[in-house]
Amino acid sequence: PTNEIVFSAIDEKYIYSANCFFQGNSSLIEKLIETAVGGAAGENALDLYSGVGLFTLPLARTFGKVVGVEGNQKAVEYAQKNLENARIENAEVFAEAVGEWLTENLNDLGGVDFILLVPPRPGAGTAIIQNILKIKPQQISYVSCEPSVLARDLRILLDGGYEIESITAIDLFPQTHHVETIVRLKLK
Repeated sequence: PTNEIVFSAIDEKYIYSANCFFQGNSSLIEKLIETAVGGAAGENALDLYSGVGLFTLPLARTFGKVVGVEGNQKAVEYAQKNLENARIENAEVFAEAVGEWLTENLNDLGGVDFILLVPPRPGAGTAIIQNILKIKPQQISYVSCEPSVLARDLRILLDGGYEIESITAIDLFPQTHHVETIVRLKLK
């Protein structure tokens, strides 16, 4: 069995294992969380590619209801454990591919104020971005580790009625060419 790892950031405790993705640079995780979700509040938030709940927990502190969606079943089990340990009852996480979940639930997603997405290196892709445009959240926070893919997805969001509020680069991978980019957008 894989040993569990415990990590704390911004008054939240996360348990996960090596079988799950977790941001590798522990010294910059708090800055990443603050940049991606700081100041966001409202009734409903979606956390797409939610992993073990790194952003789900802080979002649940400032939103009435948070729904996380993650394709990795093991990560979802840890996210549920992390929510339970934090005594958070206004968030739930679904174990399903983001694209499929959005398509199945699109008609029930009116009134989403904020969408956070942290897709893998290939990005969210056109179908998922098009579904986000149909949901029309007031704000979007897109966390990307691949600038070219981010640019592709941002073009669709900008053409779909969003404007960029901020772009922040965080060097989570020092001495490599990789950079984590956080783009906060709002509906025009």
